[in-house]
Amino acid sequence: MRGMEQEEVTGMREVAVELGGWEKPGVGVKKVNVNAGILAGFGVGWGVVCRDEVGRVEWGIVVQDTVVRDPKFAEAEAILLGLTEARNVGIRKVIVESDCLEVLKDLEKRKAGRSDIFLVYEEIHLISCWFEFVSFSFPRRKYNTVAHELAHFVPWSLGRRVWTDEVPHYIANVVNDDLKL
Repeated sequence: MRGMEQEEVTGMREVAVELGGWEKPGVGVKKVNVNAGILAGFGVGWGVVCRDEVGRVEWGIVVQDTVVRDPKFAEAEAILLGLTEARNVGIRKVIVESDCLEVLKDLEKRKAGRSDIFLVYEEIHLISCWFEFVSFSFPRRKYNTVAHELAHFVPWSLGRRVWTDEVPHYIANVVNDDLKL
């Protein structure tokens, strides 16, 4: 992989790409980048983007709500949202990238507890069983820009928006810039 540093983080790849942006998954594998954005005074936004092995966007999702969420909890929900949509469209092999290393470590350790976040973790583990291959990866925040932009998408509008064929022009520019890095 071009210009990549890799570091093992309790069994997961911590990806830090110094010479490029988004990294392509293997052939036949889709990459789902997720992010949650806490927007003070508004609520939370979740952004999910699925790309194929050459970086083309297959679909993107923005969900915006007025609920108040802890950032870690919101990021776990973004992972669940990405996996759920991947399953719904029939993807069997997926790499999920989130820039919340703490959540990824919790998932890898199968950390358990009594708070609501552990219910989300359990749902993530259950849905993961459906896939032939699922992997969780940590990109540095600057390499998760498309999902980040979707999580902070403007215009703010409560509800769920899904793009399948064409993503909004603004997001398409972020995708193209991400691939040029």
